[in-house]
Amino acid sequence: MKKLFFLLLGFTSIQAKASESYMMMPYSLLYDSLDTSLDENESMFLFDLSVLDHELRDELVYSVDDGENIVYNYSLGDTISVPTKPGKHTFQFYAGSEYMETSKFQLTIDPQHRQLYRINFSRAYKFDAVRKPVIYLYPEKETEVKIEVNPVGEFTFTYPSMENGWEFTCHPDGSIHRGDESYRYLFWESEQDIPSQILPKNEGAIVSGSEAVAYLEMQMKKFGMTSEERADFITYWGPILQTKSNLYIYLLFNEVCDAVATLDISPKPAEIGRFYVIWASVPDDYNPSLESQEVPVMQRDCFTVLEWGGAEVNAFKILLEDL
Repeated sequence: MKKLFFLLLGFTSIQAKASESYMMMPYSLLYDSLDTSLDENESMFLFDLSVLDHELRDELVYSVDDGENIVYNYSLGDTISVPTKPGKHTFQFYAGSEYMETSKFQLTIDPQHRQLYRINFSRAYKFDAVRKPVIYLYPEKETEVKIEVNPVGEFTFTYPSMENGWEFTCHPDGSIHRGDESYRYLFWESEQDIPSQILPKNEGAIVSGSEAVAYLEMQMKKFGMTSEERADFITYWGPILQTKSNLYIYLLFNEVCDAVATLDISPKPAEIGRFYVIWASVPDDYNPSLESQEVPVMQRDCFTVLEWGGAEVNAFKILLEDL
Protein backbone atom coordinates (compact mmCIF):
# COMPACT_ATOMS: atom_id res chain seq x y z
CA MET A 1 0.00 0.00 0.00
CA LYS A 2 1.39 3.39 -0.93
CA LYS A 3 2.35 5.83 1.77
CA LEU A 4 1.80 9.48 1.00
CA PHE A 5 4.10 12.00 2.62
CA PHE A 6 4.15 15.69 1.89
CA LEU A 7 5.85 18.93 2.80
CA LEU A 8 3.56 20.76 5.14
CA LEU A 9 1.92 23.50 3.14
CA GLY A 10 -1.13 23.07 5.29
CA PHE A 11 -2.86 20.61 7.51
CA THR A 12 -6.32 20.19 8.92
CA SER A 13 -7.13 19.53 12.53
CA ILE A 14 -10.25 17.41 12.49
CA GLN A 15 -12.58 17.29 15.47
CA ALA A 16 -15.86 15.46 15.90
CA LYS A 17 -17.96 18.58 15.41
CA ALA A 18 -15.56 21.16 14.03
CA SER A 19 -12.82 21.67 11.50
CA GLU A 20 -10.03 24.22 11.44
CA SER A 21 -7.40 24.90 8.80
CA TYR A 22 -3.82 25.85 9.55
CA MET A 23 -1.11 27.00 7.16
CA MET A 24 2.63 26.71 7.59
CA MET A 25 5.59 26.71 5.23
CA PRO A 26 7.17 23.37 4.23
CA TYR A 27 10.50 24.63 5.57
CA SER A 28 11.99 26.83 8.27
CA LEU A 29 15.09 28.99 7.76
CA LEU A 30 17.55 28.28 10.57
CA TYR A 31 20.34 30.56 9.39
CA ASP A 32 21.60 32.55 6.39
CA SER A 33 25.29 33.47 6.61
CA LEU A 34 28.07 34.81 4.41
CA ASP A 35 30.71 32.22 3.51
CA THR A 36 33.76 33.80 1.87
CA SER A 37 35.19 30.38 1.10
CA LEU A 38 32.62 30.23 -1.71
CA ASP A 39 33.30 31.95 -5.03
CA GLU A 40 31.15 34.91 -6.07
CA ASN A 41 29.14 32.67 -8.39
CA GLU A 42 28.62 29.99 -5.74
CA SER A 43 26.07 29.45 -2.96
CA MET A 44 25.19 26.55 -0.68
CA PHE A 45 21.81 25.24 0.52
CA LEU A 46 21.72 22.90 3.52
CA PHE A 47 18.58 20.95 4.47
CA ASP A 48 18.04 19.50 7.94
CA LEU A 49 15.86 16.37 7.75
CA SER A 50 15.94 15.42 11.43
CA VAL A 51 12.15 15.52 11.87
CA LEU A 52 11.54 12.95 9.13
CA ASP A 53 9.82 9.83 10.49
CA HIS A 54 12.37 7.19 11.49
CA GLU A 55 10.78 4.42 9.44
CA LEU A 56 11.47 6.43 6.27
CA ARG A 57 15.14 7.10 6.90
CA ASP A 58 16.31 4.27 4.67
CA GLU A 59 16.00 6.45 1.60
CA LEU A 60 15.08 9.96 0.56
CA VAL A 61 14.73 11.35 -2.96
CA TYR A 62 14.84 15.01 -3.97
CA SER A 63 15.21 17.17 -7.05
CA VAL A 64 16.60 20.64 -7.72
CA ASP A 65 15.25 22.94 -10.45
CA ASP A 66 13.14 20.10 -11.91
CA GLY A 67 16.27 18.07 -12.63
CA GLU A 68 16.84 14.36 -12.17
CA ASN A 69 15.86 12.74 -8.90
CA ILE A 70 18.75 12.38 -6.46
CA VAL A 71 18.69 9.45 -4.05
CA TYR A 72 20.05 10.39 -0.63
CA ASN A 73 21.29 7.75 1.78
CA TYR A 74 20.03 8.80 5.19
CA SER A 75 22.84 6.90 6.91
CA LEU A 76 25.14 9.71 5.75
CA GLY A 77 23.49 12.06 8.24
CA ASP A 78 20.52 14.34 8.81
CA THR A 79 21.70 17.14 6.50
CA ILE A 80 21.73 17.42 2.71
CA SER A 81 24.22 19.85 1.11
CA VAL A 82 23.21 21.33 -2.26
CA PRO A 83 25.80 23.58 -3.95
CA THR A 84 24.14 26.00 -6.40
CA LYS A 85 24.55 29.31 -8.15
CA PRO A 86 23.07 32.47 -6.59
CA GLY A 87 19.42 33.18 -7.37
CA LYS A 88 16.08 31.41 -7.16
CA HIS A 89 15.86 27.61 -7.11
CA THR A 90 13.02 25.08 -7.00
CA PHE A 91 13.11 22.07 -4.68
CA GLN A 92 11.01 18.97 -4.34
CA PHE A 93 11.35 16.13 -1.81
CA TYR A 94 10.03 12.57 -1.68
CA ALA A 95 10.17 10.09 1.20
CA GLY A 96 9.90 6.31 1.41
CA SER A 97 10.41 3.46 -1.00
CA GLU A 98 6.80 3.85 -2.18
CA TYR A 99 6.28 7.56 -2.51
CA MET A 100 4.07 10.08 -4.21
CA GLU A 101 5.00 13.58 -5.32
CA THR A 102 5.38 16.31 -2.74
CA SER A 103 4.68 20.00 -3.15
CA LYS A 104 7.32 22.18 -4.79
CA PHE A 105 8.75 25.28 -3.20
CA GLN A 106 11.22 27.99 -4.24
CA LEU A 107 14.11 29.51 -2.31
CA THR A 108 16.34 32.47 -3.14
CA ILE A 109 19.98 32.76 -2.09
CA ASP A 110 22.63 35.48 -2.44
CA PRO A 111 26.19 35.00 -3.75
CA GLN A 112 28.64 33.43 -1.28
CA HIS A 113 25.85 32.61 1.14
CA ARG A 114 25.13 29.45 3.05
CA GLN A 115 21.52 28.82 4.14
CA LEU A 116 20.28 26.07 6.45
CA TYR A 117 16.62 25.02 6.32
CA ARG A 118 14.68 22.48 8.31
CA ILE A 119 12.32 20.50 6.12
CA ASN A 120 8.97 19.93 7.79
CA PHE A 121 7.79 16.49 6.73
CA SER A 122 4.49 15.07 7.90
CA ARG A 123 2.19 12.23 6.99
CA ALA A 124 -0.78 12.79 4.73
CA TYR A 125 -3.34 13.13 7.40
CA LYS A 126 -2.78 10.77 10.27
CA PHE A 127 -4.96 10.53 13.34
CA ASP A 128 -3.41 10.18 16.77
CA ALA A 129 -4.12 6.80 18.33
CA VAL A 130 -5.19 7.11 21.96
CA ARG A 131 -3.70 3.87 23.19
CA LYS A 132 -4.77 1.58 25.98
CA PRO A 133 -6.69 3.82 28.31
CA VAL A 134 -7.66 1.47 31.12
CA ILE A 135 -10.13 2.15 33.91
CA TYR A 136 -9.87 0.79 37.46
CA LEU A 137 -12.78 1.06 39.91
CA TYR A 138 -12.48 0.95 43.70
CA PRO A 139 -15.88 1.44 45.39
CA GLU A 140 -16.13 1.44 49.19
CA LYS A 141 -18.57 -1.49 49.01
CA GLU A 142 -19.96 -3.82 46.35
CA THR A 143 -21.63 -1.51 43.84
CA GLU A 144 -23.47 -1.78 40.54
CA VAL A 145 -21.72 0.72 38.27
CA LYS A 146 -22.54 2.03 34.79
CA ILE A 147 -19.79 3.72 32.77
CA GLU A 148 -20.00 5.61 29.50
CA VAL A 149 -16.81 6.64 27.68
CA ASN A 150 -17.24 9.35 25.05
CA PRO A 151 -14.04 9.80 23.01
CA VAL A 152 -13.63 12.84 20.80
CA GLY A 153 -12.85 10.47 17.94
CA GLU A 154 -14.00 6.95 17.15
CA PHE A 155 -13.52 3.78 19.16
CA THR A 156 -11.14 1.28 17.57
CA PHE A 157 -11.45 -1.34 20.32
CA THR A 158 -13.06 -1.94 23.71
CA TYR A 159 -12.70 -4.82 26.13
CA PRO A 160 -14.98 -6.13 27.40
CA SER A 161 -17.20 -5.27 24.45
CA MET A 162 -19.22 -2.12 25.00
CA GLU A 163 -22.76 -1.38 23.88
CA ASN A 164 -24.24 1.85 25.22
CA GLY A 165 -21.61 1.84 27.93
CA TRP A 166 -20.49 -0.78 30.44
CA GLU A 167 -22.48 -2.14 33.39
CA PHE A 168 -20.67 -4.17 36.05
CA THR A 169 -20.61 -5.16 39.68
CA CYS A 170 -17.51 -3.61 41.23
CA HIS A 171 -15.79 -4.53 44.50
CA PRO A 172 -13.50 -2.65 46.91
CA ASP A 173 -10.52 -4.84 45.91
CA GLY A 174 -10.81 -3.48 42.36
CA SER A 175 -12.32 -6.62 40.82
CA ILE A 176 -14.99 -6.06 38.19
CA HIS A 177 -17.66 -8.68 37.49
CA ARG A 178 -20.23 -9.23 34.77
CA GLY A 179 -21.98 -12.57 34.90
CA ASP A 180 -19.35 -15.28 35.26
CA GLU A 181 -16.57 -13.05 33.96
CA SER A 182 -14.12 -11.11 36.11
CA TYR A 183 -11.80 -8.27 35.08
CA ARG A 184 -9.07 -6.18 36.69
CA TYR A 185 -9.80 -3.14 34.53
CA LEU A 186 -11.77 -1.92 31.51
CA PHE A 187 -9.98 -1.17 28.25
CA TRP A 188 -10.68 1.11 25.29
CA GLU A 189 -8.80 2.72 22.39
CA SER A 190 -9.73 5.33 19.80
CA GLU A 191 -8.43 7.34 16.87
CA GLN A 192 -8.74 11.11 17.05
CA ASP A 193 -6.81 14.33 16.69
CA ILE A 194 -5.14 15.41 19.92
CA PRO A 195 -5.59 19.21 19.94
CA SER A 196 -2.26 21.03 20.12
CA GLN A 197 -3.91 23.68 22.31
CA ILE A 198 -3.74 21.34 25.31
CA LEU A 199 0.05 21.01 24.97
CA PRO A 200 1.65 24.14 26.49
CA LYS A 201 4.89 25.00 24.73
CA ASN A 202 6.61 25.94 28.01
CA GLU A 203 5.76 22.87 30.09
CA GLY A 204 6.62 19.19 30.02
CA ALA A 205 9.89 17.32 29.87
CA ILE A 206 12.54 16.31 27.35
CA VAL A 207 13.89 12.87 28.21
CA SER A 208 15.76 10.14 26.39
CA GLY A 209 14.03 6.86 25.72
CA SER A 210 16.27 5.16 28.27
CA GLU A 211 15.13 7.65 30.94
CA ALA A 212 11.41 7.57 30.12
CA VAL A 213 10.43 4.68 32.41
CA ALA A 214 12.13 6.19 35.47
CA TYR A 215 10.64 9.61 34.72
CA LEU A 216 7.09 8.28 34.35
CA GLU A 217 7.36 6.03 37.42
CA MET A 218 8.28 9.08 39.49
CA GLN A 219 5.27 11.03 38.17
CA MET A 220 2.90 8.10 38.78
CA LYS A 221 4.11 7.74 42.36
CA LYS A 222 3.43 11.43 42.94
CA PHE A 223 -0.04 11.00 41.43
CA GLY A 224 -0.80 8.18 43.87
CA MET A 225 -0.87 5.08 41.67
CA THR A 226 -0.19 1.70 43.27
CA SER A 227 2.76 -0.48 42.29
CA GLU A 228 0.40 -2.81 40.40
CA GLU A 229 -1.13 0.08 38.45
CA ARG A 230 2.30 1.48 37.66
CA ALA A 231 3.46 -1.94 36.48
CA ASP A 232 0.46 -2.20 34.15
CA PHE A 233 1.34 1.20 32.69
CA ILE A 234 5.08 0.57 32.33
CA THR A 235 4.78 -2.90 30.81
CA TYR A 236 2.71 -1.36 28.03
CA TRP A 237 4.43 1.99 27.42
CA GLY A 238 8.00 1.18 28.49
CA PRO A 239 8.94 -1.01 25.49
CA ILE A 240 7.54 1.63 23.11
CA LEU A 241 9.23 4.65 24.66
CA GLN A 242 12.65 3.10 25.31
CA THR A 243 13.24 2.67 21.56
CA LYS A 244 13.09 6.45 21.00
CA SER A 245 16.14 8.67 21.08
CA ASN A 246 14.69 11.96 22.32
CA LEU A 247 11.17 12.43 23.67
CA TYR A 248 8.91 15.32 24.52
CA ILE A 249 6.52 14.20 27.26
CA TYR A 250 3.50 16.11 28.54
CA LEU A 251 1.07 14.71 31.08
CA LEU A 252 -2.67 15.32 31.11
CA PHE A 253 -4.42 15.10 34.45
CA ASN A 254 -8.02 14.73 35.51
CA GLU A 255 -10.46 17.17 33.85
CA VAL A 256 -7.95 18.13 31.14
CA CYS A 257 -8.34 14.59 29.80
CA ASP A 258 -11.89 15.54 28.76
CA ALA A 259 -10.22 16.96 25.62
CA VAL A 260 -9.57 13.31 24.70
CA ALA A 261 -12.65 11.60 26.17
CA THR A 262 -15.26 12.25 28.82
CA LEU A 263 -16.33 9.72 31.45
CA ASP A 264 -19.91 9.44 32.72
CA ILE A 265 -20.02 7.13 35.75
CA SER A 266 -23.07 6.25 37.84
CA PRO A 267 -23.09 6.33 40.80
CA LYS A 268 -20.65 9.20 40.69
CA PRO A 269 -17.28 8.43 42.32
CA ALA A 270 -15.91 10.77 44.96
CA GLU A 271 -12.57 10.84 43.10
CA ILE A 272 -11.77 10.32 39.41
CA GLY A 273 -8.03 10.36 38.74
CA ARG A 274 -6.94 10.46 35.11
CA PHE A 275 -3.32 10.25 33.94
CA TYR A 276 -2.46 10.45 30.21
CA VAL A 277 1.05 10.57 28.75
CA ILE A 278 1.19 12.56 25.51
CA TRP A 279 4.52 12.19 23.77
CA ALA A 280 6.37 12.89 20.55
CA SER A 281 9.69 11.74 19.15
CA VAL A 282 11.66 14.96 18.58
CA PRO A 283 15.08 15.76 17.06
CA ASP A 284 18.09 15.02 19.24
CA ASP A 285 19.05 18.70 19.25
CA TYR A 286 15.61 19.82 20.44
CA ASN A 287 16.09 20.86 24.06
CA PRO A 288 13.92 23.85 24.96
CA SER A 289 13.68 25.29 28.44
CA LEU A 290 10.55 23.71 29.93
CA GLU A 291 8.88 24.13 33.29
CA SER A 292 8.23 20.95 35.25
CA GLN A 293 4.59 20.00 35.55
CA GLU A 294 2.86 20.10 38.91
CA VAL A 295 1.43 16.64 39.58
CA PRO A 296 -1.86 16.52 41.50
CA VAL A 297 -2.39 13.86 44.18
CA MET A 298 -5.26 11.42 43.76
CA GLN A 299 -7.38 10.75 46.85
CA ARG A 300 -7.89 7.04 47.52
CA ASP A 301 -9.87 6.94 50.80
CA CYS A 302 -13.23 6.99 49.01
CA PHE A 303 -15.00 5.57 45.93
CA THR A 304 -12.10 6.08 43.52
CA VAL A 305 -11.80 5.60 39.77
CA LEU A 306 -8.41 5.65 38.04
CA GLU A 307 -7.88 5.89 34.30
CA TRP A 308 -4.50 5.93 32.55
CA GLY A 309 -3.64 6.01 28.87
CA GLY A 310 -1.58 7.89 26.33
CA ALA A 311 -0.97 8.90 22.75
CA GLU A 312 1.91 9.59 20.42
CA VAL A 313 1.40 12.87 18.57
CA ASN A 314 3.06 14.24 15.48
CA ALA A 315 6.19 16.19 16.42
CA PHE A 316 4.85 19.23 14.56
CA LYS A 317 2.26 19.76 17.27
CA ILE A 318 5.23 20.35 19.56
CA LEU A 319 7.67 21.99 17.16
CA LEU A 320 5.23 24.22 15.27
CA GLU A 321 6.10 27.39 17.22
CA ASP A 322 9.81 26.57 17.37
CA LEU A 323 10.55 25.72 13.74
